[in-house]
Amino acid sequence: MRDSMYIGDGPWDEPCPQLGGDAYIREAQAHLRRFIEQIRRHYGNEPDGGLLCIQANPHDFGTYYSCEYVWTNDAAAEYGFAIEGDDLGVLMNWDKEEVDA
Repeated sequence: MRDSMYIGDGPWDEPCPQLGGDAYIREAQAHLRRFIEQIRRHYGNEPDGGLLCIQANPHDFGTYYSCEYVWTNDAAAEYGFAIEGDDLGVLMNWDKEEVDA
């Protein structure tokens, strides 16, 4: 069985690309790739049976993109729940090194 959970559209306290802009798709996907890299930097790579991915979500105003986590076993689920709850407290903002770069 495969389960999934919504992780978000980027760090919780940071602005994200706005749906409807001319470059939304490109900007949103780049934003989410950067977010996934930050997650992996702090929580490690996904365990066997887990995958962080960019998910297209249909909406009345168009398709928006988000970070989704999918898993197939209990060990992989624990990784996802740690990220969802931000157990390490590192996903509210972009890493300082990235902001300064």
